[in-house]
Amino acid sequence: MGTTQTIAYVLPAFLFPAAFIAYLYYFLAVGYLNTSRSLRRMEANSRSPVFDSFSELLSGIVTVRAFSSEHRFLEKFYSLTDAMNRSWWAFWVYHTRGPNRNEPADTVHRC
Repeated sequence: MGTTQTIAYVLPAFLFPAAFIAYLYYFLAVGYLNTSRSLRRMEANSRSPVFDSFSELLSGIVTVRAFSSEHRFLEKFYSLTDAMNRSWWAFWVYHTRGPNRNEPADTVHRC
C-alpha cells in the first residue's frame, strides 16, 4: 500500500492505468474462481459413480465370478474412470494455466 501511495504522489498519471488494471485483475480473478469451483464440482460428481461401482463389485464379487461377468464390470469401470479423468484433466489444466495468465495484473495488485 505504501508503494502505491509513493508512486501516486510522484507520478499521479499512474492512478488511471492502475485503477483499470486493478479492475481487470478483479474481473479475471472472479471469473477464474467461479470456473475453478464449477470444475471441482464436476470432478467430485464424476468421482462418485466410480466409487459406487467399485463398492457394488466388491459386495457382489462371488456372483460376478460365478457368472463370469468380470469383463463387463471391467469395461464399466474403465468407462467411469475415463469420465472421471476427463473432468480431472480439465480442472488441472485450468488450475495450472489460469493463474499464470494474470501475472502482469498480479504484480500491480501486490504493489
